[in-house]
This record gives sequence, C-alpha cells and structure tokens, in this order.
Amino acid sequence: MSTLIAEWEKQDGLILVYPHEKTDWNKNLLKIRLFYHSLIDQIIKFGKVILIIPEDLSCENELNFNYKDLVCLKAKTNDTWIRDNGPIFIKKNDNLIFLNFKFNGWGNKFNFEFDNDLNNKLFSSGIFDKRVIKKDINFVLEGGSIDHNSAGIILTTQNCLLNENRNPQYSKEAIEELFLNIFEQKKILWIKSGKLMGDHTDSHIDMLAKFVNKDTIVYSKSLNKNYPYYNELNQMEKELTNFRDCNNKPFNLIPIFLPEVRDKQGNYLPATYTNFLIFNSAVLVPIYHSKEDENAIEVFEKIFFDKEVIPVDSRILITQGGALHCATNNIPDGFLNREVLKNEN
Repeated sequence: MSTLIAEWEKQDGLILVYPHEKTDWNKNLLKIRLFYHSLIDQIIKFGKVILIIPEDLSCENELNFNYKDLVCLKAKTNDTWIRDNGPIFIKKNDNLIFLNFKFNGWGNKFNFEFDNDLNNKLFSSGIFDKRVIKKDINFVLEGGSIDHNSAGIILTTQNCLLNENRNPQYSKEAIEELFLNIFEQKKILWIKSGKLMGDHTDSHIDMLAKFVNKDTIVYSKSLNKNYPYYNELNQMEKELTNFRDCNNKPFNLIPIFLPEVRDKQGNYLPATYTNFLIFNSAVLVPIYHSKEDENAIEVFEKIFFDKEVIPVDSRILITQGGALHCATNNIPDGFLNREVLKNEN
C-alpha cells in the first residue's frame, strides 16, 4: 500500500534552488538572492535545508552561508521552482520511494533540459537514505499540480492535467488509472474551474486550493466582481462544496480572499495565499503588502494554532509567477541520509 505523505507530517528537510544569472531572475538577481538569504535564515531552525547551487559558486566563500543545517549541492538548473520539477516522495510498504516524473517547462513554455535531469543529480548525490528507491515515471507531472490529504484523496485541476501541452496521449480516465496505480489513493477530485490572472502553470492546484489537514481545504476567493476570473473562482467554490471524502463526507472549506497584485505595467500577477508552506512546526505564508494580508494571516493562525505562522514578503517571487510553495520541496521524515542529518558543514 502506498502512502502520499502530507506536508503537515514530520519532515527531514526542505530543498531550494539558488537563483543565478542564467535563470529568468537575471535582471533582478541581487534582489531575489537577498530574498533567498532571508528565507533560509527564517526556515533553517525548523529543519535541514538542501540548497542546489551553480557549479561555479561555493556556499562558504561566494555565498557566505555558514549554517550547520545547510547542505549545498552543485548542479545545473534552468529555474528555481523545485516544487514542480523536484521529486515526489511516497512510502510503499516498508520502502521509501523517490518518484521522478518528467518535466517539460510547464507545457514547453520555458527551458527545462537541466531541470528535467535534476532529480537524477539529486538522487545520486548521496544525501538520501540507502533505503530510498528512485522510480522513473514516463509522464509529465509538476508537483504543484496535485495536492492530497494523506487519506485517499488527490485534488487537481483539469486545466493543467488535461492540457494537451503535457501528456496529450492520456485521457482523463487514463490519468486516473495511472495515478491510482502509482499513488494507490482511493479518489481523484478534479476541479473544472478556477483560474488566476497571469498564471503560466495552467491552474496549478497549489495556486487555487490546498489541504491543511485531511478534511479541510483553504481556497482562493475574489471579492472584486470586476476581477476577470471572479466567476471562475466562484464556480470553483461550488465544485469544492460538492466534493466528498472517502467516507462521503463534505470537506471543511475556508476561503482566503485573493490579493490583487500587479506589475509595473499594470498587469495582474497570480498572487495567492494558498501557495503557503508547512515546514515542521512552521507555516510560512506569502504576503504582498496588500490589504488582504492581515485576513490571510489570521486565517492561518486559527488553522495552525499549534505552529509558528511566519508572514514572508513574497512580492519578488510573484514577479516570476510563483510563491513559497512553488520555490520549495519538502523531504519527509526518513528520506535523508542519517549522516547528512547529523553532520555539520
């Protein structure tokens, strides 16, 4: 029996990719690097951080990182959104499985050669426990396009998974069969509606709705009737209301009001609070210096009353279309090499 591991369960660490001049961050490199330094400062006390850096940099010298819980790995990368091209971890009986799906730059929109190979570099680095088994899956899947409650339910969107720019040879039924075979969950819930302006992921679920426990979903809702996807988000809300868990019970639904963030040209950016990150005893919430920030923080503080809720200014991240969840990848408990966990750098 396979187990998809919930983000709220114990974790060994977190993977990040350091921005460099050959990524889309090249025009704003100093600012985004300062953000990553600040982010690592905030999360390092909650667990190990695996930082993937360019081959011509050194954590100790050029980057001046000196944390005992930071492990630097050198690899070529196209971009920084490790949630989408990184591994998906599952447990199957007594085995720990490192799932390596294909990555094609969000439907061939961006360069992806190095990012598609990054999991192979990660797995061969020696940081994972010897019990971990890598399984290659010949299917394009981004980690941010699916969510689950660790109790038999997978949540996803038709806009992304059924888009012909990923796996045109697969029907909806074929994808369900593949997912139920790989993940061995009981039910897949497909959202038909729900979009954000400026979103190039084709409606990743972590931009729209996300489980916070096995029976509760937070989701994005707009209060502005003039927002172009106001009706789309309302329709998504109706769909979520009709969803049922494996015991035929409705989910607890908590709306989080969408901030309206624009770039310098006045174009909407896909800012959302559902792209939050759980890392052991911390919950990091993206904020945007928007009037909706306060409400979002209050919502998360009520949900995660037993964790430290940390607001993180994510305005620089959203300029490239992502936020905290997109920029990180959780490593569940038991997957990292014990020597990596205990050794100091």
